[in-house]
Amino acid sequence: MGLRQLRTNSGWYEYVQVGSHLQLNHQTRAASRVRDQPPTTGAEKTGVEDNGGMAPAHPLRLRLLGDFLLMCGDEVIEISSARIQSLLAYLALHREAAQTRQQIAFLFWPESSEAQARNNLRQLVHRLRRIWPTMDHWLTVDASRLSWRRDFDLHVDVDAFEDALARANAAERTCELPAFRAALTLAVAHYRADLLPACYEDWIASDRDRLRQSYARALDNAVGFLEEQGDYATAIEHAQLRLRHDPLEEDGYRQLMHLHALNDDRVSALRVYHACASMLERELAVQPSPATRRAYEALLSVDARPAPPSAVVSTFVAAAPLVGRRPEWAEMLTTWREASGGTPRLVVLAGDAGIGKSRLAEELLTCCSTICNGAIRTRWSGCTTCCASTQARRC
Repeated sequence: MGLRQLRTNSGWYEYVQVGSHLQLNHQTRAASRVRDQPPTTGAEKTGVEDNGGMAPAHPLRLRLLGDFLLMCGDEVIEISSARIQSLLAYLALHREAAQTRQQIAFLFWPESSEAQARNNLRQLVHRLRRIWPTMDHWLTVDASRLSWRRDFDLHVDVDAFEDALARANAAERTCELPAFRAALTLAVAHYRADLLPACYEDWIASDRDRLRQSYARALDNAVGFLEEQGDYATAIEHAQLRLRHDPLEEDGYRQLMHLHALNDDRVSALRVYHACASMLERELAVQPSPATRRAYEALLSVDARPAPPSAVVSTFVAAAPLVGRRPEWAEMLTTWREASGGTPRLVVLAGDAGIGKSRLAEELLTCCSTICNGAIRTRWSGCTTCCASTQARRC
């Protein structure tokens, strides 16, 4: 027989076990209540206190891109079980829709009977509660549902990544270039690694692939934008991230070679080619494609330092960077790369006088001449359907 503690709706009380009965340590509940907070448990380790059902004081942060990490305030909540990590990740990624116990049980144990699957889920929740005694502050757990509560702040890095992408798309539509660059930079920074790479559950494959594709598009957009702005050094950094993201994609090596050449660094461009050839031989036992080989041979055929752009282009190119032609510029660069790889391509710039056709063409000439050491030549030809005020429509 010893002094113990009992939790009721009105607080915690001391009591003594006498046979099959509970005897309060004092005559009245008011006198016997020792405090309104629970006894010392693992709650102090997570910075969470019982506050009468109100939302916890500290936000919860959940990292899913890369290694799993759960934090409350500045304290790490240690959860080493891969299956429990998977369960919390699934609930976080799908918390907008109510998840029933039956759905979760079937998803995590598809080959078990319904009864066995539901029992497995009960055991998993019991293990979680033992590891994380204050989980009921954050999770709704009842006979039919299992979900994150919506009345407190749960910060998930996946949400931050996708929110940054949405802001970048909105800024691009309204041509807010500084906001577009800032949002893309933030999105790339949030994506530390693939979604829980150590998790092999079937449910995670579609979410992981979706996020991988979003990250690849973000890097492609960032590289194109930075190249357009003439920030070749930062474009190279993002192209290297793109290559690490998908090291078997040969287009990424050609893009990086192209950017190094624009940055007046032929040695690094050649080094990228050799890295590509080694990777293809080691992983796939194949040689670089003809397009990659031609890009390499073009680098070998020019002097180490490209001629200044001013020596090969006219005065049409202004000192300020090209602004407001991202889709057209991206399409022209893509077409140029295909043509330089040996595929015949034709681009026609058509439009009303004064909208910037000449500037766009001269910008492309500057870019290509830098890569090819001034070996690019052009001839402007007038069309018979020219405007009288401009003498000719340049195509």
